[in-house]
This record gives sequence, structure tokens and C-alpha cells, in this order.
Amino acid sequence: MPAIEPIRLELADATAQQLVRAAESRIGQSTNMLRTMAHSPAILETYLHFNRAFEKTKTTTKLRGLLTIAIARAMGCEYILSVAVALGLREGLSLEELEAARHRQSEDPKIGAALSFAVRAIEEGGKIDPASVATLHVLVCCSCALSTSCWLPCPTR
Repeated sequence: MPAIEPIRLELADATAQQLVRAAESRIGQSTNMLRTMAHSPAILETYLHFNRAFEKTKTTTKLRGLLTIAIARAMGCEYILSVAVALGLREGLSLEELEAARHRQSEDPKIGAALSFAVRAIEEGGKIDPASVATLHVLVCCSCALSTSCWLPCPTR
């Protein structure tokens, strides 16, 4: 039983109802996580804003899904892991890709490097040295010399 039960939508305030309905319509399903956050419309709105901002990054849907799986596993969050697997399958990821991500692995070396880096950042409390960030950037960002909008420090510019 969860520490905080998901709110019945009809009992949530109007702002929370609107946010939950819009989010559930966008993802195509109802989730207990959204309905739990609906107890506080401010938290729900912040979470949804973060997700929309993350969708505007250069990361692909595939990478975002695999990162979510690797991080959820590292943090021991079975609920997020199960949601990420369900969404990953719906997005066309294979069971093999999803299972590999649980172990920071991928057939694509760039994705594997990103998964390992993300989990390492979690394990080390975000204390990642600049050299590791630069290494990740070189491994993952194949067009860094051409991109002026990349936010990572690039050793090739």
C-alpha cells in the first residue's frame, strides 16, 4: 500500500483535474503517479513542466526511456521502472533493449555510455568530474563541433 494514495480525480481541485486529464490524454493512459501528485497541483504542474522541457532536448524518445529505466533501477524505484517499461514497449522498444538498460547496457555504444554516466551520477550524488563529462560528450555527441546549441562543454570547440 502506498504512503500516499492517488486522489480520486473528482475530489481534486479544478487545476489538478485539468492537468491530470491533459497529461493522461497525452500519454494515453491513467497513472497512479500523476493522480498521487494531484494532491498538490504545484508539484504536479512542476513535474509536467519538467517533462515537457526534457522532451525539447536533443535526446531521443528512445534514450529518454532507456535512461528512465536505468535510473529507476539504480534508485530501486519499481513503480517508475514498471511505468518506463510499459511506455518503452508502447514506443516500440524491444524487451531486450529494456532489459539491457536495467543493467546500463545497449548495443549502441553511445546509449550505453549515456546510461552508465547517468547511473554513475546517481551513485556518486551528482559529483561527476569535468573530465568525465567531457568524455561522455565526445562519446555521445557526434556533431558537437558543428552544434552551437549544445550545452555540454566541448573539448573540440
